[in-house]
Amino acid sequence: MLLVDLNEKRIIPDGELKHRLAGRQPYAKWIKENQLDLEKLPEPPRAYATEHETVLQRQRAFGYTDEDIRMLMMPMAVAGEEAIGSMGTDTPLACLSDRPQPLFNYFKQLFAQVTNPPIDPIREELVMSLTSYIGNERNILDETSQQCHTLKLKQPILTNRDLEKLRRVSQGDFLACTLPILYRVSGGGSELERALAGLCRRASLSIKNGYSVLILSDRGVDEESAPIPQLAGVHRGAQSSHPRRNAHAGRADHRIGRAS
Repeated sequence: MLLVDLNEKRIIPDGELKHRLAGRQPYAKWIKENQLDLEKLPEPPRAYATEHETVLQRQRAFGYTDEDIRMLMMPMAVAGEEAIGSMGTDTPLACLSDRPQPLFNYFKQLFAQVTNPPIDPIREELVMSLTSYIGNERNILDETSQQCHTLKLKQPILTNRDLEKLRRVSQGDFLACTLPILYRVSGGGSELERALAGLCRRASLSIKNGYSVLILSDRGVDEESAPIPQLAGVHRGAQSSHPRRNAHAGRADHRIGRAS
């Protein structure tokens, strides 16, 4: 990195430039004093156990296919790595299918794109990370210690125990609440619409009451209760909370904790 400074009439080299930027504010101190780490939060007294007897029921409810299990999930479970496949996809568009499709299938890219650097946090850890942060971005033009008040997640996939830690967080600006997103199957589309509107109202009320982390929980799916698609819940919830966009929605329980 080089900077041509027309006032000083010189080229500022990489080392000097980065040293100047890094020393502008006590960033390390701010992070140490304000940032929370999910791994260091208190251990929850209990966590939901894996429900092996309902795995097939939940796979059907969330649109898993035999191909998903055989070609995608199995390699991850057996070898701890993602399956290797050809670039691109010739999968038909969801809107052309006569079969019910998960809402997520309607939102995907149908082209191959090479990334540089590779998206590989294991073999390319110097340039790629799965670390995620939850928190209010505040004004990105300011440099204050409060901008470091974030919750650090080592990876975006949470186990049931991780989720319980997040559910119980109550430090600084972070206060979490859980919103159920189930609706009665017998009510059909009208019941789904009513439940989604109710979810938006509860989300807005939770934000007004000071909650900053909203966990959407689809736990409890059975033959009478189906989950609102998280994609719809998060999108509508963000719209309904427009006056204060500081709520962070997590796709909770079965969707966010598949690995457990």
